[in-house]
Amino acid sequence: MKRRAGFATWSAWSGVATTLLLVQTESLVAIQQPTRQSHYRGRRRIPALFSSSQPDSTIDDRPSTRMIETESNGSEMDQVALSKGSNGVQEVAPISSWPSFDTLDKKISIIALPCIANFAINPLVGAVDLFWINQMKSALAVAGQAAANQVFSSAFWIVSVLPSVTATLVSKANAKGDKEELQDAVCQALIVGFGISLLGSALMLLYPERILSSVLKPGANAMRYARPYLFIRSFAFLPSLVSLIGFSAFRGTMDTSTPLKISLCSNALNAILDPILMFPLKMGVVGAALATLFSEIVSGGAFIFLMMKRKMM
Repeated sequence: MKRRAGFATWSAWSGVATTLLLVQTESLVAIQQPTRQSHYRGRRRIPALFSSSQPDSTIDDRPSTRMIETESNGSEMDQVALSKGSNGVQEVAPISSWPSFDTLDKKISIIALPCIANFAINPLVGAVDLFWINQMKSALAVAGQAAANQVFSSAFWIVSVLPSVTATLVSKANAKGDKEELQDAVCQALIVGFGISLLGSALMLLYPERILSSVLKPGANAMRYARPYLFIRSFAFLPSLVSLIGFSAFRGTMDTSTPLKISLCSNALNAILDPILMFPLKMGVVGAALATLFSEIVSGGAFIFLMMKRKMM
């Protein structure tokens, strides 16, 4: 049990570190790319990274500035200083690889930190169930739940490419201010996700033992706990996929705090319902699966409600 919890914790923090590295790298690329553009000095257009061997009387010796347009709720101009060296070559001030805590870094942090927290919270669903099932003091129950949860998670993340595409399409439409295109992107993702979820749920409902045989031996004693848990979790395939698409849609509109709030509420609900259904109502592993299913339905319903309220679908 401790080894499984330690592995889950290590996986969550590894995802956080990877996301932080990607955000930092993408930010540096976005900042450094404009330095290859040309700029105006005096009455003549001079490439920023090249110099002329012949002096030009139309070019003054004063340091010039190149204007870079960044879009954030409006048009904002940031100035990057360019100076002329002793050999006449235009020199660009080096850009630090570390955060400088300027306006751009603050905007990146506001968007990235809730997104990172959301990715770190998602693995807690299975960990919370595993914690409470461990209180049953049954090694077979723990093994059955862990096997069923692994099968569900593997099948679910196979289709994780769909939210990635959704975030890209939504962000492009949002940048252009095209509300209709944004709605089309969200609705198309939901339709495709609906079809995929029906297929995934049907396979887990019709062939539970075949699917579980990938992680459990046929006839294993833990199968009697894994089968009912997977049966109930299979109904959560659709609301889980809706939540993931909703998170991507909000991320495409640069709103990452709303999905974080929904994730916190749904996980808190799961943590509250688990012990109530498992012990006072004596439902055991089935109660843990029902609590997770109910929390996923609440999360998916919240995303649908908010997307409709904001006219994103």
